[in-house]
Order: sequence, then C-alpha cells, then structure tokens
Amino acid sequence: MQDLERLTLLALRADRLASDHLAVTFIGEPCEVENALEAALFAVPSPIRPNCSFDTYFHRCNLVNTYYWGLGLLESPSNRRLIRVDTKSHHLDKAKVSQPETAYERWVLALVEGQQLETIGRYRDQAFAICEWLEGRVTTDSLIDTAPFEVIDSVIQLNHELVLALLQRKLKEALPAILAHRVFQYQSSQAKLVELLDQLRTRFQLPELTETLYQAYRSQGFRAPQSEEIQAIAWLLKRADHAFLRLLHICWTGQRDELQIELQLLSEDKYRQFVQTALHVGIVEPWALPVPGRGDAFLNLYLAPGGPTGRDMAALVRALLEAGETACLSRLTPYVQALSKQELGTLEKTVARQPGIPEQFRQAIGDAVAALPPGGLGPLAQLLDRWAGWFEQEEPK
Repeated sequence: MQDLERLTLLALRADRLASDHLAVTFIGEPCEVENALEAALFAVPSPIRPNCSFDTYFHRCNLVNTYYWGLGLLESPSNRRLIRVDTKSHHLDKAKVSQPETAYERWVLALVEGQQLETIGRYRDQAFAICEWLEGRVTTDSLIDTAPFEVIDSVIQLNHELVLALLQRKLKEALPAILAHRVFQYQSSQAKLVELLDQLRTRFQLPELTETLYQAYRSQGFRAPQSEEIQAIAWLLKRADHAFLRLLHICWTGQRDELQIELQLLSEDKYRQFVQTALHVGIVEPWALPVPGRGDAFLNLYLAPGGPTGRDMAALVRALLEAGETACLSRLTPYVQALSKQELGTLEKTVARQPGIPEQFRQAIGDAVAALPPGGLGPLAQLLDRWAGWFEQEEPK
C-alpha cells in the first residue's frame, strides 16, 4: 500500500517531474506494465491526466528532447533520472517522495490508506475541483455542485486549516477586521464548516453576518466588548440593521432614552424575547425596560420564578410610573407585606400624591405600615434600619 501511495504521488506530480527531467519507468511484460499504469493513474483527475504521458522507451533516448512521464521497458535502465517500478513484484524504487502537499493529495492518500478506492474512482474530479477552489485556483463550479455531501465533508475534514484560512479571508472582505475576528472565532468553534460551503463560494451577505455576530455575543453572555469593537458595530448597523444587535449596541453605549424608544417599536414577541434575555444576563438595569403599553409583559418576566433576585420594589414602582403603567401596580400588592420598614417608607413616599395608583396597592402599603410594631423596631433593629437608610442615600464613589 505504501508503494501505491508513492506511485500515486508521482503521477499527481507529473508536471514537476517533467520540469526536473525525471521520468517513471515501468519494467516488465506489457500486460504487467498496463496493470501498473492503471494503478498509477487511478487517482489522477481529468484536468491533470494529460501530464501523465506514456510511451515505450528506446535505447539512449534523451529525456530533454523527447519527454514522457512514464516509460515502458523490458529491463531495468541505468539512467539515474529514471524512477524504477518493477511491475512484476509491484516494487517501487526508493525515490524521494515527500509527504502530501496539496489538498487533493491529502484527500487521495487518506482514502488509499482507508482502502476507499471506489470513492476515489467515482468522485476524483469533484474532489479535485473542491481542492483547487480551496487553494484559490480556478475550477469548474458544476463539479462542486455535483459532489455528494460525504465527499465535500471528507475534503474539508482533511483540509481543515485551508477552510479556516478561506473563511477568515472572506470575513475580512465583508467586515471590519475586529468584527471579522469575532465572527471567525464563533463560526470556527460552533458551525460545521461544510455547512458554510455555499457562503464561502460567494460573498458573505451582511444580514447573515449581523445575525452571526449577535449569536457570537450571545454565546459569551453579552459581555460588552472594547470601544473599538462597539464603534465597528455602529458601522455595520448602518449597512445591515438587526433589531437585537441594535438594542445591544444601545445598551452598551448607555443610551437609555434611545432604548426606551426602540423597545416601544418592537413587536410583542420581540419585546418579551429581549427583556427576558436582558433580565437573565443583566445587559441593562431592569428599570430601563418597562415602556408604555408593555407593563404587564414586563412584570410577567420580572416576577416569574427565576427572575431577578433582590428586587427593589421602590425602583420597580418608579419605573412603572415613568412608563405610565400605573394599573400594573395592583399586581405588586402581594409583595408589600414582606417589605422592611425602610422599604415601606421609601415606597410610601414614591406613590404619595401620584395620580392613578390602584386603591388596592395604596391600601396594601397603608396596612403594611400600620402593621409595624408599636414604636417601630427594637433598638438594635432601629440602628440597623438607620444604617440601611444611610447606605441607600450615599452616592457611590
């Protein structure tokens, strides 16, 4: 099998042997030579098969003046420029044949070693076309189109680095370098490269890239990138809008007023989807998410099991009031009794003299305040309560 692999490489490199004035001699009876030639040329695809010329050889023929890749001889020659193949013993001279160097050579030798000769014989032209394309040479698209998935996949798996290099080049043609790097890291780790074949054969479309970029940030928990990358996102959004990527960019740049406007423009489903994500990973503080007409939708997510912990009831109420969603406050009634004295005091001030507060909610606050122990809390609890209030009023440094 090793001699067959070396003989195959000699046939695939016929043009190189010609430039070095080297040739392969097949020594033996005519029928044996024919069988050896068939084995040698078996993996050679149609586009380069003409390089493998063959003829019988006559005494003292000059390879420079009359060149053939293969020569048929009855006896072993003495010319050191002739690589000898004993067709009877199937033995090949110890000619220096390097390891596979091209994408197609890697594919062929892997299949020869795996004894998948039928696949080589049936799909060598398609595999050669794919390999030539991967290496940046002109090829026939129709051959790639007719290649079965298994052949494409095997070529790509054996030439993984070539595919990654092509992917990186294509991305840099479409995106700023910093975004191309982000998408490349995501696609090379997540996607099956064979699934990118159609995109790699054409030009990447920006709408597809914006979605991939969003998924790349999603896979990393929406951690804010550096300012240079955020600026590049702004460049991309001007050319291919993406609702969620735009919202993400707004959050990362701290444009709260702009966020409120954009959230109102979302459909109900997309609003719920973004708010759920924002609450889960903390893209932005929860109080920036309620908008007019979406109070109930927001509370459905905020109050759901697994929602944010350590809820700030006063901040939540203020956000709903700012959004004009006062009717939703009645849904918060069951949570009032569990509030501390400090929280109740802050909440009582927040709803004081506010129009449209549901009576049920206002009454729950009054009842909770009235239910506090006489004189408020014990001495130690009062001290802790005052400290809590003091820390709440302190500006962060």
